[in-house]
Amino acid sequence: MDSVLEPPRILLHHVRIPAALDPLQEAALLALLPEPRRSAWQRQRDPAARIATLCGIDLLCRLATRAGLAAPRVGDLVYPERGKPAWRDGPTFSIAHAGGVVACALASSSLRLGLDIEPSSRVTARVLRRIASPEELMHCRALGWSPAELWTSKEAVVKATGDGVFRLAEVRVEAGRAHLDGLAFHLLRPALLTGFACTVASDLPLALEMLQVDD
Repeated sequence: MDSVLEPPRILLHHVRIPAALDPLQEAALLALLPEPRRSAWQRQRDPAARIATLCGIDLLCRLATRAGLAAPRVGDLVYPERGKPAWRDGPTFSIAHAGGVVACALASSSLRLGLDIEPSSRVTARVLRRIASPEELMHCRALGWSPAELWTSKEAVVKATGDGVFRLAEVRVEAGRAHLDGLAFHLLRPALLTGFACTVASDLPLALEMLQVDD
């Protein structure tokens, strides 16, 4: 089967985080996490966060199948101490979870890709002023964006570059573009769920295909 990632496109899938996973499924997904990421998962005290992590891996496997690729195997996923997770010799992916929802975006390995989701009510104008310039705030108000839409735009970009949230203020956002370190990113804002903001950032202008609308 030819991969639906070519010609270049982004696949996006999301689900609501369940209360629990089947023990066999949990064990199989946990086995895909390398050390020390697996140990960190086992030390995580928040059950919802633990489930969200594995749901993200499950979505990655589903997207790989949809793209006509073999799902990642043990040893394929890499979690560097700094930088974003990666699929060794595989496509680029980005996983985000917030507000009881987890999402995963998948694209070809030849680009930078970042995904972020946030409940619209979680990001306030006061919080946004810490990471946005007055010009960005005025621009976003003129476009009718919510604070969460600007926040997810910036966070999707730093996820695409592998940087942390400490660089959010350095990302400059326009209508459908953003810039960081001389790199330009295209921004896609899919209508993921009512009450949520979602942004996908990539350094190439790609089409977006949503596999599920879970409302």
